[in-house]
Order: sequence, then structure tokens, then C-alpha cells
Amino acid sequence: MSKESVQSIVFVGGGPASGMAARHILSSPNFDTSKHKVTFITPRSHYVHLIGVLRPLVTTEGDFHTRIFMPYDDTFLKGKGELKIGKVASIVEGPEKGEAVGEVVLESGERVSYDVLVLATGYAWQGPSDLPLDLRGASDHLKSWREKIEQAKSIVLIGGGAAGIEFSGEIKHYYPEKTVTIVHRGKQLLNDLYPEWWRNQVVDKTRSMGIDVLLQDQLESVETSSEGTVTTKKGQVIAADLVVPMWGGKPNTEFIGASLGSDVLTTNGQVKVTPTLQVVGHPRIFAGGDIIDRREYKLGTKAQAHGRVLGPNVLNLVLNRPGATLRQYGGVPDGVTITYGTANSITLLGIFGGLSFGNWLGWLTKKPKDLLTELYRRRFSLGFAKL
Repeated sequence: MSKESVQSIVFVGGGPASGMAARHILSSPNFDTSKHKVTFITPRSHYVHLIGVLRPLVTTEGDFHTRIFMPYDDTFLKGKGELKIGKVASIVEGPEKGEAVGEVVLESGERVSYDVLVLATGYAWQGPSDLPLDLRGASDHLKSWREKIEQAKSIVLIGGGAAGIEFSGEIKHYYPEKTVTIVHRGKQLLNDLYPEWWRNQVVDKTRSMGIDVLLQDQLESVETSSEGTVTTKKGQVIAADLVVPMWGGKPNTEFIGASLGSDVLTTNGQVKVTPTLQVVGHPRIFAGGDIIDRREYKLGTKAQAHGRVLGPNVLNLVLNRPGATLRQYGGVPDGVTITYGTANSITLLGIFGGLSFGNWLGWLTKKPKDLLTELYRRRFSLGFAKL
């Protein structure tokens, strides 16, 4: 326990996993502000609704260029926690792992003590989704990409994951006259976490939207020729005014490996965790969200499910309840909807061996129209950005 005899819980990262866990703890009748302290450290003053980022890169319709930015205000931490804006540079553990108080050190040099630490730092993205940390810079970034999209006649996207498919769908929905091509090195779109039969359906659906799909090929540069073309590795020439990198992101975990030892990370930078979501070998440090080493879709629904395990486990550890058993994360049923603009979608539900649904289920969930924006705002009691 810390010197002030107050148990300090520190969250690093401001996404759905840490948000769900923090709100669970702060809502618990066992949380006592005289005995417990929650500090929420995030590099942004606002939550970025990543599900909705792709649309405002193309259009201002629906005001998503402001709606996806949701400030953390007093209601988010229920008036009981402390919000710190900053980036964590390192973690310093106490002399005895699992017992002594540790600290996180911010890039500013500030040190924040913890009794229990939760890491949910998310991914770093390249290309259009690489938003600056400050609100004005992020808004200008979106505007810059809208101008690029508007001016281009032929657009090539490198990478056929969910983001690449949805971005192509947004472009084609708002600019049906433009030529849009996805170049993907895999045999099918998406990755092998998804069943092959459904990946085939996604290819068919994408092509039916008027989007060209080039599989088992790749581009090694985003530069176009003087003739306004790009050439793939296999020699295919494609018209391109604009080439957009849409390959996957990279876990924001370098400081974790540098602080705790490289053995806590996999070769691709994901954090190794126990079934209770504790970092392997570090029982007072938890991790959740996209950064953990678990073979499952990297989705907001999964991150929230992590948070529902993290919250009770952190609280149990802090309360030091005799005989208390920490929850294990066993996964949640798979389900993913890929949207193509405001009206079209394809959905996979991971039940009965997998079920595929067309536009009607997307209409029912409102994801194509609203991109789940207001659902997330209400769930985490977030504010409205003023730009």
C-alpha cells in the first residue's frame, strides 16, 4: 500500500477497455474515495471514436468530423477520479514484484504512483487513421484527407482489412464516379481469424459495391508515376491519383517492453497476459484492449469485454478480499459488421458455426448510419467536442 495508505489504481490509455474497467470500479459501492484513488492517464483530452473515423475522412455529412471526438469530462470518471493528459514514457516497479508500489513516469517527467496498474494503450496507426493528439490538429488532419479524396479520380488502397474495406466503401458511397481499388496481399480480404467462406462473401460484396479488388499482390510504395499510375509487384498497372496505406497498426507497447522486459511482449509487440488479464510475471499490472496477446478480432466489443473482467479483478486485488477469486476472460461471441457507406453492410455472427447477414442487420443495429457513435457516447458518459 502507498505511503498515504490510499490504494492507487492507475489506468494508462483512454479506450473502451480502460474506460469500461474504470467506470465499473468508480460505480462500485466498495469504492471509497478516502481509501482508493483512480488516475486515468491518456495522451488526448478526448476519446476518439475509431469506429467512426473513416467517414469524416471523406465527408462532413452527419457531422462525424466533430462527433467522433468526445471530451473526457467529470461525468466520465463520475467526479471521483483524476484525469491526466500525457504520455507514459516508462514503468518503474518497486523492489519486490507483486508487492511494492510502482510508478509510471510521464514524458513530462511527472511520476504517478500505483498500487495496481492497468495498461490499455491501443494501436498506433499509419495513413488516414494516424490522428494528431490535439483536437485542432486532428480536425485539420481530417479536412486535409477530405480534400485529397475530393480531388482524386482514381484511388488505390493498400490493405484489405476491415478498415481498408470500410474506407473504400465510404469513398464509393459519397463519390460513386471515382475508381476505387483495394490491393491486398492475401488470398482473400481480411485475415485468417475470419472463416474462409465469409471472406469469400466479403470479396463478392465489396466488388458488388463497384470496388475493384486485387488479391495476392502488393504495392511497395505510395508514390504514383508521372502518368498517374502505380505498378504492383506482379506487374499490374493501375490508374492512381492517390494511394492510401491501410495496412494494420502497431501495438503501443514499446515502453512496456523496455520497462518490464522484452519477455512480456510477443514478437509482434502484444502483451502476454494470464487468463485473469494480468501481465505475465507482474501480478499487480493488468492489460486489456487491442494490445493483449489473444487470438480474437480486435474490436471495441472485445475491449469492453476485457474491461468487464479488468474492473472486478482490479477492485478485488485492491480490496484484498480473503479467498477472492479473480475472474478469467473466456472470450465473448464473435460478431463483426463491415459497412459500405450509410446503407450497405455485411455482418458475421459467430454462432451456430457462423451466420452471415446482409444490409438488414446493419440497418437494425444502425452501424452504417450512425457508426455506433451515440451508443459509445452514452455508454461512457462522454462530452461533445467544440471545434
